[in-house]
Amino acid sequence: MDIEAYKPFLKPTLFVLTGVILLGIAGFFIYQSGILTPAHIEVVDAGAPLTATPQVLSKTITVEVAGAVKLPGVYEFEGTGRVQDALTKAGGLSGNADADYVEKAINRAAKLVDGQKIYIPTVGEAPSVTVPVLGSQTNQNGIISINGASQTELESLAGVGPATAKKIIAGRPFSDISELVEKKIITQKVFDQIKTQLGL
Repeated sequence: MDIEAYKPFLKPTLFVLTGVILLGIAGFFIYQSGILTPAHIEVVDAGAPLTATPQVLSKTITVEVAGAVKLPGVYEFEGTGRVQDALTKAGGLSGNADADYVEKAINRAAKLVDGQKIYIPTVGEAPSVTVPVLGSQTNQNGIISINGASQTELESLAGVGPATAKKIIAGRPFSDISELVEKKIITQKVFDQIKTQLGL
């Protein structure tokens, strides 16, 4: 082999190889220093437990069920319950419950309100301020009970006719007189005129 013939090519080749080796060594040290590590990559421990998204707990409401029920007492409900749910928790109506009153004055589908009291009278129980019974529900101050007044008494209110009076009776029981407007039974204008005459 004639080595003299390859001498012109040896120097450039050695120069290129030396450059490649130096670049490789430099790249290795740069990589080890972390300069080339992508900043956006985050290492996550695969064994770490995932944090669950906290659930928003529904508001707890407290309702008292009293009178002619099997298990009178104070009951709690998660979120929104209905009057029927409260009666069920209280064991249902007792044998001496005034079924006629329940049929006419208790709206079992009405939503429960925190702090509400549901009272079921017994048969023959005399009307009182705390127990709304259909009949005379206008007190000495002229306040009419929207939960117990007769249709005639309700019609005595300004702006309340037979149809509106029937809507009020059908919407019982109410926890606040403002529900008359919220449930669109009467207009805000009519409510403002008669609210001083209304009670529960």
